[in-house]
Amino acid sequence: MEVACACKSKSKKVTFEPIDDRVVIVPDARETESPGGIVLPEGAADKPQLGKILAVGPNVAQVRTADRVLFSPYAETVTLNEVEYVLVKEGDLFAVLH
Repeated sequence: MEVACACKSKSKKVTFEPIDDRVVIVPDARETESPGGIVLPEGAADKPQLGKILAVGPNVAQVRTADRVLFSPYAETVTLNEVEYVLVKEGDLFAVLH
């Protein structure tokens, strides 16, 4: 997986891939409005628990790239160039959505 990295001197691309049984997920956007139409402040919105798998490690057997999955709201997040990614072990995923 290739990600553009803003360094002090210039922009360059950084390649990273998950190891072992890790999965990289791009979480869905946070909801900014309640079902009743009330605009939620940033701190009140729930963290997303659904996302799309961007990359999988070599020992991942049950999920594939591009699967939509359900994961814990407490999963580790990493932000690179203002894009948030979720990193979890395959066993920590709750479900694959079809």
